[in-house]
Amino acid sequence: MLSVQLTIIMATNSRFTDLNRFPKLVLSLENQSDSFKKWLVKYNLAVRLATLEMGTETVSGDTVNRFRGETKFLALLNAIGDSGIEVLQSLGFDLERNDNTAHDEALKRLKGHYEKTENIHVAWVKAATCLKLVVKTTRILTTC
Repeated sequence: MLSVQLTIIMATNSRFTDLNRFPKLVLSLENQSDSFKKWLVKYNLAVRLATLEMGTETVSGDTVNRFRGETKFLALLNAIGDSGIEVLQSLGFDLERNDNTAHDEALKRLKGHYEKTENIHVAWVKAATCLKLVVKTTRILTTC
């Protein structure tokens, strides 16, 4: 199992963010998609808070958030844990990326993966419901 070792506190330009504030991704076996969606809401709130707390800086004349790039990506990898990292690897994502788009691209791929899981789950539930209706209808017809 792949394990990512990260320091609990990351420093960027003398500003700190505690990685423990980011919720860990824990998926329910019954409905991974729903678990992911609930986690994502909490994760996005933690990202917003870290962004506000770390503030901004001027880079080449532009004002940018300090919580960005590799720091933001490492926070995501820490939050998704081994199972999320394995999903990203299975989707061909390069975990060694350190550009400013790595976080957003990784999150986009995770969303796509868990939306597919939801579609499969929904299709299975619909099929099971239809099968129950067929069985009930058959019983009614044979008893008449």
